[in-house]
Amino acid sequence: MIALAAAVSTAACTSEPAADVDPQAFRDAVNAICTTSQAEQDALAVPDAPNAVAPFALDVAGVLESEAELLRAVTPPSSLAADHRAFIQNTDDQARRWRELAATPPENAADFGAIQTGILELGLGRNDLAAEMQLPSCRRGTG
Repeated sequence: MIALAAAVSTAACTSEPAADVDPQAFRDAVNAICTTSQAEQDALAVPDAPNAVAPFALDVAGVLESEAELLRAVTPPSSLAADHRAFIQNTDDQARRWRELAATPPENAADFGAIQTGILELGLGRNDLAAEMQLPSCRRGTG
């Protein structure tokens, strides 16, 4: 038992700590994901009638859900790990709100408007995170 403990502690002392992820490589990967996601969202037909909002909202939600899954596969550097988790959470929250919008009749102006406001606020939060994380391709509605 003592020999096993000594072997484990010797191995722990001689192993190198895991190298941190290169911040620029992380940013490049995330920016590429955001660029693709934005192109997919830009390709969606903007609804021109109230009855077209639900399908559009579901499509936007699907794009955001795919984006969040791809973002989860990117390992952030330790200095950006908390922001990366917050960015993914924001993306998930936006997708959820878009699904709520799809399920809300436009005639229900109060709820419909509140959900739209929530989506806008999440978008502003996303833009703040993207700016802080130096992810220009992840900002929305900025140009």
